[in-house]
Amino acid sequence: MIRASIHGNLGTDGELRYTAGGTAVLNLSVASNEWWIGSDGVENEDTTWVKVQIYGKSAEHLAQKARKGTAFVGFNLLYKVDETEKGDDIRKYHYFTTVGGSKVFIHPKEEMEGAAFEKTSTNTTEEHGKDAPMNSDDPETVVVPF
Repeated sequence: MIRASIHGNLGTDGELRYTAGGTAVLNLSVASNEWWIGSDGVENEDTTWVKVQIYGKSAEHLAQKARKGTAFVGFNLLYKVDETEKGDDIRKYHYFTTVGGSKVFIHPKEEMEGAAFEKTSTNTTEEHGKDAPMNSDDPETVVVPF
């Protein structure tokens, strides 16, 4: 089991959908940038794109602010790989998802100017699905804009 913390900015608006059972699912695409100076003195940049899924009431709560450019921080996210078959072709989808103990913070850029604190996080504790990631919209953690 691989768990990770991810920080970056949303590359697109979040996509909120619902499963056949009525569970909310928020799909996010997060860009994480890395900069360094090479041995030749030239500045380099690399962007890694990460897919993140958030479930339940957390998905509905965060979808309201999940817009392109929004700052994203996720802690204790579970790495997953799903396979789907299309004819003879098997495709693997790599993504991170919330589980019990995960915390996700998003903060729109336009609200960051002059803001000191805002409650926009979720503490994940609500059960869903066969793998039972846990979620809730308990926004009791204070987010410090960065």
